[in-house]
Amino acid sequence: MPAALPSAPVPTAFDYSRPLWVHRTKRAYVTSGTIIFGVTWGFAGMMTLLALTSEGGHGNPLTILLPVAGPFLFANMVDHPSARTWTLVSLWSAAEAVGVTLLVLGIKGEYVPAHYRPEGGLTIGLAPEISPHGTGLSLRARF
Repeated sequence: MPAALPSAPVPTAFDYSRPLWVHRTKRAYVTSGTIIFGVTWGFAGMMTLLALTSEGGHGNPLTILLPVAGPFLFANMVDHPSARTWTLVSLWSAAEAVGVTLLVLGIKGEYVPAHYRPEGGLTIGLAPEISPHGTGLSLRARF
């Protein structure tokens, strides 16, 4: 007699008591990281154009386009950088690092429980409302 094949699990109804987890990006982190990194890296692009069109200088001005480390490499091309130059370069690199970090953390996101309504359809409810002009009830509908 042949051996019995294992049976497949019988599909059951979805268990609504357990939360369904979904991945969500952190839009505020993505937005702020894009703005911070975009501004600092755009400034690096402008500095590169200025360095490429100016006469003299030594080194490769395209090194400034490297995120975070580029400003330090660019400052090394200056003959005798002052303490103010190193301070500005350090702040510039720190701003690029913060922008990249926020962007990565925002894209990485997090897993949160999905908001679902098992009954579906239209939900209508009354909610108390208080305003400077008085109180009352508000009718709220959800589709």
